[in-house]
Amino acid sequence: MKIRLYLGLFAAIALSACTTNPAPVQIAFIHPLQIFPEDHDVQGLRLNLVHGKSANLTGLDIGVVNDAAEVTGLEIGALNLVRGDYTGLQLSGLTSVDGGFRGLQLCGFGFVAGPAEGLQLCGAAKADGFSGAQIGAIVQSTDTAMGLQLSALNSAMELTGLQAGVVGTAAVFEGLQLNLGANQVKQSFTGAQVGLVNVADGMDGGAQIGVLNAVGSPFVPKQSAMVGLQLGVINWGEDVHGVQIGLLNFNANGFLPVFPIINFSF
Repeated sequence: MKIRLYLGLFAAIALSACTTNPAPVQIAFIHPLQIFPEDHDVQGLRLNLVHGKSANLTGLDIGVVNDAAEVTGLEIGALNLVRGDYTGLQLSGLTSVDGGFRGLQLCGFGFVAGPAEGLQLCGAAKADGFSGAQIGAIVQSTDTAMGLQLSALNSAMELTGLQAGVVGTAAVFEGLQLNLGANQVKQSFTGAQVGLVNVADGMDGGAQIGVLNAVGSPFVPKQSAMVGLQLGVINWGEDVHGVQIGLLNFNANGFLPVFPIINFSF
């Protein structure tokens, strides 16, 4: 008798739950074996034993594979898949966000197709522009970014801030490139490059400090302008408006095209 009562009560709760949107609790074994269909929102707790898929989620998301349209809250899983925007904290082995991201990513690999705002702390991190920080072994920003990149290999399209690590590259840079191995700016930079090798296609005001400093290329002349200071062992500049201090200073506009210790032109 009691068993029938419990079964009837469970059936009534399940039937009521199926009409609830958003759902307070979602439990999934492997999609589509879950309490609510994937077009239901969840506001509360979602537990994905293997793989769960839902619409928008607000709250706590825990599982092996967490799959949702948009998420606000905390996600913990081996794989987090967000098909829209994410706001909150993600803890995972691999995280993929198809929209924008705002918050904190702690993961092995973190990928954001849209702009990121906050901190990506991952083994490898990529975002389509960011405001905040990217920290990891390899980090990349494919659009305008402002803040900090700290990794062994840094890459940015357009960055304002600090880039520090072993090797760093950017198309346009404003701030400090402090990559001990090599710094490269493919177009122009304002600020400073500090490393063993510093290369830029243009310097709009600042300094290069390293063993080898070059603005422009000795092999493909581009009339790249250098405005500022070069301090190193070998300094190269095509269109120099500043001072070079080093063992050998190459300056097409200098009082001599090659001169030791110091060379300059204005």
